[in-house]
Amino acid sequence: MKRFSDVMREFNNARNFKEKLEEVRAVEAWNQVVTDDIAKNTSPKYIRNGVLHIKAKSPAWAQELSGFTPKLKELLNDYLAAPVVQEIKFSCETFVKAVGGSDAAARPELDDILIGEQEVEEAAETTSSIGDDDLRERLASLIIQSKKLNRWRDTEGWTVCERCGRQIPAAEKGCRGCSSK
Repeated sequence: MKRFSDVMREFNNARNFKEKLEEVRAVEAWNQVVTDDIAKNTSPKYIRNGVLHIKAKSPAWAQELSGFTPKLKELLNDYLAAPVVQEIKFSCETFVKAVGGSDAAARPELDDILIGEQEVEEAAETTSSIGDDDLRERLASLIIQSKKLNRWRDTEGWTVCERCGRQIPAAEKGCRGCSSK
């Protein structure tokens, strides 16, 4: 019989958690790397397959920043000490910048959402086999944030996209990823 820590290590390796964590760090690093003016007029959306997607306040901002893509990519990868960002794409979708620097419409205040002690212990146990203290703490924090976000979504009536399985607001028929394909 395998030990739980061995099973979790295999699971983590199979799911590429380390790579996913690096991608999360890349999105979070955006506002740390760019100037205050750029941070106020942009918002990082997500990174997929090495492509960092950034919302810009206007087409002019998107166009201007596109010219600085090589330098921005270099700054981000230097900050992350890894070649995580291969490309940066700017878009001008509906832009709402909250005072805290995140998308107000898309992200609840996770600090106000309570989860049980058992869920916190599960996150700690899931990450207990990771030797690097910083990586273990970041991954445990990411798991807890995910649990809080899922709890908030449940209370807000979110459903699951029939096509891909992502959580979506109840009013939407499909997720944005599926509808753009």
